Amino acid sequence: MNRMMLLSTALAVALSGTAAAQSQRYARVLDSSPIVDRVVQREEVGWPKDGRRDRGVEGAVLGAIVGGARGNQVGKGAGRKAATVAGAVAGGVGGRTLDRRDRDRYRCEWRNVPRETVIGYDVTYRYRGRDYVGQVPYAPGKRIPVIVYESRWGRDRVEPADRLM
Repeated sequence: MNRMMLLSTALAVALSGTAAAQSQRYARVLDSSPIVDRVVQREEVGWPKDGRRDRGVEGAVLGAIVGGARGNQVGKGAGRKAATVAGAVAGGVGGRTLDRRDRDRYRCEWRNVPRETVIGYDVTYRYRGRDYVGQVPYAPGKRIPVIVYESRWGRDRVEPADRLM
């Protein structure tokens, strides 16, 4: 039992030398380039057939003419003028409403729309005279935080603190 404890303790001490100490420091950024993810999305695109926005003017004018003619047939004398005006106003409002609801005036189609999203940055940085390459999820400035894993044998490992996984 004691031999097993002694052996496991010796093994733990020997292996701990590979990454004995780690600390966060900063490295100078030499170069960075964005990592772009390209995706194609299907999207419905609609627009008026004649290329301009439909305000319902044509329907209002046509409705006012028809409403005025119908109102003119209803009354007699002075009431005929009032019925004509009321019919024109009512017909104009109704015609405009119907014209704006007209679905045939619009054209819709499905299109494949490419989208590009920056998901991170490839970064070349220098720490203690050696150049390293890594990826970070943000646009780096002049320097980035790095974690230095120091080894007993002088083979330090340097990685960005916020790596892109």
